[in-house]
Amino acid sequence: MLQTLREKITGWVAVVIVGILIVPFAFVGIENYRTRSIADYVAKVGDVEISQAQFSQRLDQQRTQMRNAMGDRFDAALVESPESKRRLLDNLIDAELLRQGATSLGIRILPAQLQEEIAGFEAFQVAGKFDPEQYRLVLAQQGLTPAGFDRLMADDLLVQSLPEAFAKSAIATQADLDGYLKLRDQKRSFRWLKLPVPAVQESVELADAQSYFDAHSADYMTEETVLLDYIELRAADMAVDAVVDEATLRQRYEDASARFVEPEQRLASHILIRLEANADAEAQRMALEQAQQIRTKAMADGADFAEIAKAESQDPGSRAAGGDLGWLTRGLTDPAFEDALFSMAGTGVSEPVKSPEGWHVIQLREVRPEVAKAFEQVKEELKAEALNEERERLFSEQLGLLVDAIYRDPTRLETAASELGLSIQQTEAFTRSGGTGIASNPKVIAAAFSDALLKDGNASDALEIDSGHRVVIKVAQHQPASLQTLEEVRARVDAAVLAERREAAATQQRDSALAALRSAETTMETLAAANNGELMQAEAVGRQGLDTDPRVLADAFKIARSDGKSAFGYAMLGLGEYAVIELQSVTEADVSQVPETERDSLRSQLAQGIGASEVRAYLNALRESTPIVIAEDRIP
Repeated sequence: MLQTLREKITGWVAVVIVGILIVPFAFVGIENYRTRSIADYVAKVGDVEISQAQFSQRLDQQRTQMRNAMGDRFDAALVESPESKRRLLDNLIDAELLRQGATSLGIRILPAQLQEEIAGFEAFQVAGKFDPEQYRLVLAQQGLTPAGFDRLMADDLLVQSLPEAFAKSAIATQADLDGYLKLRDQKRSFRWLKLPVPAVQESVELADAQSYFDAHSADYMTEETVLLDYIELRAADMAVDAVVDEATLRQRYEDASARFVEPEQRLASHILIRLEANADAEAQRMALEQAQQIRTKAMADGADFAEIAKAESQDPGSRAAGGDLGWLTRGLTDPAFEDALFSMAGTGVSEPVKSPEGWHVIQLREVRPEVAKAFEQVKEELKAEALNEERERLFSEQLGLLVDAIYRDPTRLETAASELGLSIQQTEAFTRSGGTGIASNPKVIAAAFSDALLKDGNASDALEIDSGHRVVIKVAQHQPASLQTLEEVRARVDAAVLAERREAAATQQRDSALAALRSAETTMETLAAANNGELMQAEAVGRQGLDTDPRVLADAFKIARSDGKSAFGYAMLGLGEYAVIELQSVTEADVSQVPETERDSLRSQLAQGIGASEVRAYLNALRESTPIVIAEDRIP
């Protein structure tokens, strides 16, 4: 349902709303799924299908979000690679597993919980407080109703419920905390010796280079590239007469007069008594009886409808504001609710009204009659619309001519360009990861590397870049991936051979030194003297010791201690460079000295980690018990 919400909400509202609802689903991989060819869906989790359309919509959303965030730095491979698509599908599968798991455990989202979540949306707040009118307005702008949004929210909260439950129930014991603190604050004394880079044969014979090149040929392939010729058609470029006579504008005003009428608005409040769709007869009777009692109370002399709503209403979106729904027009609410509200002859309180949410008691507080905008108020708007319509007409006409010309001469762009008076443009060469300009568009990339263009030499269909923007492309140059010659990459090969030699010699030197130290055949002092090196000492340093080489420090804390004896290990300082380390002593931390405030904070962090591990384990268990099918050939 989160994907549905993303589809419905755009712009700054999307950033606010979707950002709050995102669930961290990337817990584990997708190995062990059974795979077969399926016609209608990309995956099936139990009996629930994840359709190709759902996956494609989410992929498009991800692509758009990344392109907007990265601009010219966007690389289509970040989204289009098989690995990226499998991660996306994994997220969708995890969400469905969590939804099914929560449902099977009987978890429900309570009205109070829903109310709290909705009231916390900044998009629905004015001056830092939840505002019912703002709430209704924002949802209406996105084509959503409060009831529909409640359902979306409830579904997403249901998906989040299990991870949150694990997080809240996870406990870090005193032993867990003490164990962590002992490791975190442990001190170690050690010394280390940087080994000299061993000498190797610096010259690389042709035979050695050839042997390495043959064994690593995949590293010396050029990337496949294409360079495109293309014809571009934009509605915004259509030349139109900027003058529109007033008679035409007045006729448009008359023809579309209904558009320029501000509809009747009614200021309303309500009290909702929720009723489940599958409620039995007794529950329905009790809900209606409660609504009737509330109406009676609201009709009493001196009754304060807002106070009654705060006490009695079960609508999380309006209860805190006394049931205030703000100014409503037709088409924003449930039809039954709307009919009741707009049939009220004047201000007052309605009889109970039934909707899919339950029973409503409506208070009509004020009426604003419909008002028509004068011609002069909308004249410029009408002119802009007329010009845009003419551009769109010309664009559609030109597009038809372009498609027809390409159909008649599919292997050349020159005919179409000549007939339409358009220029043939050219991209830079780009790989399957995409390029700049139109070459960053996934549709263009897919078409450019298709058999129809590469093998058959045809021009593409008219590809939609965005609304009012089409291109027809043809491959002008194609450079297949190819193995470079040894001569072309000899310098790289020689460098790789030398690096391999140095690493092998350094590794052998390191291992020999460690073996001699561990068997007591030599000492650190002897090694230092033999290699003309300097022994470096670290006394009782912690994991964050600032005066110690961080590479050595990290590996010194990985060495397993040896009771009463020195233990040895190594650190890699660079390619072909190592240091041997002697761990001399380990001092345990006195955890009793850690302040209680710090202990509380750490206990909370450890509990979060434990909760995350439990969620991962739970998802693994769900995968074992839930049939999951992935249709490899249906992943776009």
